[in-house]
Amino acid sequence: MRRRILLIVWIGLGLSVGCVAPRGETLVQPSPVVPTRIEPTMPPTATLLPTITPNAPTETPVGATPTVTPTLASVVVRRTVPTPTRTVTPGLYITNLRADPSPPTRTTEMYFTATFLNATEFVQTHRWSVYIFRADGTNRIGEVTQTQTHIPLGASEQRALGAWRLGPGGPCEEVILRAVYFGDDNKPVSFQPLGGGTFEKKLTLCP
Repeated sequence: MRRRILLIVWIGLGLSVGCVAPRGETLVQPSPVVPTRIEPTMPPTATLLPTITPNAPTETPVGATPTVTPTLASVVVRRTVPTPTRTVTPGLYITNLRADPSPPTRTTEMYFTATFLNATEFVQTHRWSVYIFRADGTNRIGEVTQTQTHIPLGASEQRALGAWRLGPGGPCEEVILRAVYFGDDNKPVSFQPLGGGTFEKKLTLCP
């Protein structure tokens, strides 16, 4: 028995089968199977729509310093009102009269210091004193030694010579102090305050 030798040959995607026929026989070779080429099919063109991504909330990491947007504070414009300048009529004035020690008593030896304002153009020289009146202002009950003083320009303190005391033996009593100067006729003239009139200082003396 003759054996047939089968030869199987794979070419590409087709299968070729060949037979080796015995001598004297015609070998019929089958037609090769040609694979059908499948053309790739293009997918339909898709229309791309814009994608809208919502804004995600911003979170501040733990431990991080948050960014602070500075806020402009409102600017308040203040108008500066100038202080009116007081016009002083040229002259020599007394603005205060102080008794030392303070507070004094009926038995205290009191010394007097006057605060002058020389609003003239020259140093003023005066002989002056302090008169003490009772509360009605008409009955003079004392005075201190007359003092010759050179009063400079502007404000200054000048102390009168001598001392005065009311004396023991009575209740609290109110007195009035007046600073006076003496003119060429040796008559006392009361110093004026800035507002005009007669300068007076009230003082209460108790036991």
